Amino acid sequence: MINTINIVHVNAEIKENSVPYRLQIALGKSGIQTSILTTKTDVIDDDIYVTDCTLFGRILRKIDYLLLKFEYHIFRFDNKELPFSFYRTGMNISRNSMIKKADIIVLHWICANYISPRNLKQLIRTKIPIVIVCHDSWYFTGGCHVRLGCERFTEKCGKCPELNSDIMKDWSYKMLRMKKRALKGSQITVVSPSKWMDSNVSRSALLRDYKHYVIPNPIDIQLFSMKDDERIDPEGKIILAFGAVNAVSTSYKGYSKLMEALDILEKEYIGDIQVQALVFGAKEGEERLNKKIKIKYLGYLSENQMIKLFHNVDIYVMPSLDDNLPGTVMESLACGTPVVAFETGGIPDMICHKKNGYLAEYNNSEDLAKGIFWVMTNNKNNALGKFGREHIVNCFSENVVANQYAELFDRLIND
Repeated sequence: MINTINIVHVNAEIKENSVPYRLQIALGKSGIQTSILTTKTDVIDDDIYVTDCTLFGRILRKIDYLLLKFEYHIFRFDNKELPFSFYRTGMNISRNSMIKKADIIVLHWICANYISPRNLKQLIRTKIPIVIVCHDSWYFTGGCHVRLGCERFTEKCGKCPELNSDIMKDWSYKMLRMKKRALKGSQITVVSPSKWMDSNVSRSALLRDYKHYVIPNPIDIQLFSMKDDERIDPEGKIILAFGAVNAVSTSYKGYSKLMEALDILEKEYIGDIQVQALVFGAKEGEERLNKKIKIKYLGYLSENQMIKLFHNVDIYVMPSLDDNLPGTVMESLACGTPVVAFETGGIPDMICHKKNGYLAEYNNSEDLAKGIFWVMTNNKNNALGKFGREHIVNCFSENVVANQYAELFDRLIND
């Protein structure tokens, strides 16, 4: 029966490497009919539908945008690198023909003026089962996607540190209240891609009373495959990689921690071993003049270029300070490249300490450097990479994830 139901994913923007698109492909390979509603895409796929906004809707969204700019000024919103969304307008897609035919609606990233709390309420009124996927913290906070340790979401938000606000009933408080009103009386189901995110959901004032499950994001293990060769030769050049969208300027991705770790690595560990670092997602950054470990900035890389990169580096370093289930860690391990990262977020779901990489103490650059050297000197015959590949195949491959979603969909239809 599960193969006959119609699943509609809703996501603000779809790119080739978007998680909802990867999930759609994974479910399709398992015989589950899916489609995607979005506002923007560069992917050519007959099952992706772009929703058009009416003229009146575009005017409202423009007004909302101007009001937000004014409010950013009032709140002295300096943390532009930390995404924060508290849009009040959006699109009413509840009457969309795809929604009307849906058996289950799966909501992913719905910000960027796509689905407001009011629009969410309109979807709930259709009585179609709704699954919310928490790719970040936005669904259960007053607007922040990255919390960096803030725990106010467990109560009611307000006095938001990301808004530099000392007002109890600021926009974070109001947005969380709007979300609560939208969800009142609903029977939504919450999915978290990592155990860490699920623990946040279970503690959140907004979502803790709803059914919630852990289902990871899928990866195409045929596309992200492993080269059959040995990686690390301590007497040759060791190549490290690091990257993210806006890798240098987005502070929580940990670029500064990487720089600190490289300084420690060359002073205390590597001796005469040659080491080079590659950074993708940025065209320029620290030049590291008069340093042994040089950095090359690669800019934006396509999916195929990323695969080639993982095949030709020895260690991927992920010093992120807040991350749900970072795709680059999964991709690196799938390609047989060990990963060194801070023990935070959903990263421990993928890295098994000293089996396929190294989990460094949170925010500790010295331990990050120690971990890099440990992998450099403990990966004979790429044993770490091989175990990493096996772990990803067993826990994150498309068929594994699709089966977990199929079981959830079956429960929602038949309960």
